[in-house]
Amino acid sequence: MCNLKKLKIIGLFIFLIGICLSTYPFLNMAMDDYTQYSRNAEFDNSIKKDALIEKKINKAKENANRQKKENDVIGDVFSDRNVDTVNSSFLDLSKKQGYLSIPKLGQSFDLYLDADYYKIAKGVAVLKGSDPPIGGLGKRCVIAGHSGYYNKVMFLNIHKLENGDKIIVNFLGKILEYKVYNKEKIMPTDVHKLEPIESEDMLTLLTCTQAPRYNMRLLVNARRNEVLDAKNSNNKETIKNTNIQEYLLNKDISSGIKIRKMFPYVVSFLGIVIIISILRKMTIILKS
Repeated sequence: MCNLKKLKIIGLFIFLIGICLSTYPFLNMAMDDYTQYSRNAEFDNSIKKDALIEKKINKAKENANRQKKENDVIGDVFSDRNVDTVNSSFLDLSKKQGYLSIPKLGQSFDLYLDADYYKIAKGVAVLKGSDPPIGGLGKRCVIAGHSGYYNKVMFLNIHKLENGDKIIVNFLGKILEYKVYNKEKIMPTDVHKLEPIESEDMLTLLTCTQAPRYNMRLLVNARRNEVLDAKNSNNKETIKNTNIQEYLLNKDISSGIKIRKMFPYVVSFLGIVIIISILRKMTIILKS
C-alpha cells in the first residue's frame, strides 16, 4: 500500500511538472500584456517630469540622419545579433523611448530606437536607418517586432489589421496616430520596400512571416492621421489603452480577434486550476 502511494505521488509530481512547464509561457504572456498598461502609465509620468524631452527628440533626429548618411542600416534585424548603439548624455538608446499601441488588437508594446535582436526580444524597435516616429512629409518610421516570442505574443496578430485600423505611437511624449492602408509580403533583401515615399508621412510595422521557415517579412503600412492627432493633443485620454473588460465589451472588434487576445489568459487560468487540483490530490494522498 505504501509503495502504491509513492507511485501515485511520483506520477502526480511528474504530471505537475509538465503542466507547470506548459503553463509558464502563457502565464508570462498574460502577465506581460496585463502589466503593459501600468508600464505605459509610468512612462507617461516620467515624461512629464523630464526637462530634456526636446533635446532627446532632436538627438533622435540627428542619430537617424547620421545613419542615413553613413548608410548604416541593419540588413535583417531578426537574424543579425550585432549590437552597435550610440548613446549621448541626452538620449540612452538602450532604454525604452515610448510605446506603440494597436487598439484593434488590444495590444501595446515598449518602444526602442535602433532596433537589434535583443531590443525586439523586449518590445518593438524603430529599424536602424529609418525615421524616428515624429512625423513629417517624406518620412517613414519602420518599427520591427517578432511575430511571437516564446513567452510574448508580440506582432503575432498584426496580419489581422485591415485598412482604416489605427496604430498609435507615443514617442517621448509626442503622440502620433496612423491608419493602415495596405499590407504586403517581401523578401528580407527587399530593403528598398522600406524607403520613404515623397509627400507621404508613413509608419510601417515589420515582422517575420511564412511559417515555419519565416523566410519572408510582413509589412503593415499606415499613413499619418493629422486630424486625429490634433484631437489627441487636446484629449490624451483617447490614446490610453482600455482595460481588458472594456476591450472585450467593444462591439466594433470581432470575436475572433478577442479570442486571440485572451488565449494566453485562458490557458494560464486552466493551467493554474489544474495545478491547484493536482496539489490538493497530492495532499489528500499524503494524509491518507
